Amino acid sequence: MAAAVLDRGERSAHPEIAAPHIVSSALARTGVNGHRTLAVVRDTDIVAVAGLGRATAGALCTRLRRTRDTLLAEGITTAFGISTVITGIEQLPRGRQEAHTALDLLPDSGGVLALPELTPFRYLVLSSDDTARSLVDPRIARALADDQAKGGVLAETIRAFIAADTNLREAADALRIHHNTAKYRLRRIQQLTGRNIRTVTDLVELLVALELRQAPAAVRRER
Repeated sequence: MAAAVLDRGERSAHPEIAAPHIVSSALARTGVNGHRTLAVVRDTDIVAVAGLGRATAGALCTRLRRTRDTLLAEGITTAFGISTVITGIEQLPRGRQEAHTALDLLPDSGGVLALPELTPFRYLVLSSDDTARSLVDPRIARALADDQAKGGVLAETIRAFIAADTNLREAADALRIHHNTAKYRLRRIQQLTGRNIRTVTDLVELLVALELRQAPAAVRRER
């Protein structure tokens, strides 16, 4: 994993100690299944290797989020990026690169981002650049912007429709609305965007545009 100190507030409990070293010490105490984490500070860069044993990456991520909350309470804002699971020493360089990639996908406010918790689709959306956003059809972009200003009802309908595997009745039940209301919303989406929500290509385009609107812009952190 990789970590970065984004801010150290005035209420830090140990002002005499450099923030990266405080974070490194906190990471060293964060582990699962009785394993300790090896953490190293290189200038402002913090790199750590955590043993999982029989635990899952999700269990480690839960502990890391608690560690971040503890540090935040001490006045230190951090960002943690976690790689996919590596199974041998020879994979450490790949793991470090992946961890820094995850770190760069976090917003300026920090947080914890673990690659094992992402789907390939979500990773591609998060790692997209401004070019991807500029490729969104202006008609779709306007429709989603207007919808967001009005409460995001149409976006919610698109998500429910996809979650229900395009079964309109199931989507309506999930949204707790009448079937005819859901049908009207789908027609409205098609009118506003010019896309047929019943075709895979158009539905994917709408979903990508929707996810890009909500995905934070990637931040390249200095190392």
